[in-house]
This record gives sequence, C-alpha cells and structure tokens, in this order.
Amino acid sequence: MASDAEEDRQQEEEKPFAVERAKTGRAKCKKCKCPIEKDQIRIGKFVTNFFSEGKLMPAWHHVTCLFDVFAKQRATTKKIDDPAEDVKGWDQLSDDDRKVILDKLVEFEKTCNYPKLILRKRLIFSKSR
Repeated sequence: MASDAEEDRQQEEEKPFAVERAKTGRAKCKKCKCPIEKDQIRIGKFVTNFFSEGKLMPAWHHVTCLFDVFAKQRATTKKIDDPAEDVKGWDQLSDDDRKVILDKLVEFEKTCNYPKLILRKRLIFSKSR
C-alpha cells in the first residue's frame, strides 16, 4: 500500500504543467526561442523526453508565450483550466506570481475562440454518435 506522501508525489507528477521561477536563466522559451531570465516566472508543459524512454520533461515558456500557444492549439488540446489542479508548483508561488498567471488565464478565456460551453457540447455530441 502506498503512503500518503507517495500518493501526493504521484498526483504531482500527473499534472500536465509546472510553474516556477527560472533557476539559472539558461532555458529558452519554446515559442519565442528567447532566454527565460533568471528569477522570471516560467510555465512548463510536460512533453515526452526523447532522451529517456517513457519519461516526461517540461517544455518551458514565458507566461505570455504559453497563452499565445494555447490560442493557436486545437480546442481539445489540454490547457490550464484550474491552476491548483493542473499546475505542479502552484502552491509554492507567491500571491503576486499567482495573480500574474490568473490574470493571463482570465484574459485568455475572454479572447479565445472556443468557449468551454461550446467545447463541452462538441465532446458530448461526438460521444453520442
């Protein structure tokens, strides 16, 4: 039987995104290819690690760049719906850092072309066929 700590760790690993302040400034944003400066907020989307079979690694983005990527993705592609549930490291962020991301999330939801209600209707319709 797994301990509570192990279960928490497994749940953290299953989150599709991660957020933190950049540790060194060497990572580059996957969208704009510019360096993410040291101590700047960065969000990573977990993708397949080509160097280690079956493992995932974060593809880091500037906060603004990640939401630009979301705007161009398919409606069915995983996006951040609830940061507390979807983002590893959310609890470690300061309130100011959380506000920056939440403001971008609200702005994205206002401007995106596919409201959640439409997406849900599409998914329900496709399952009923």
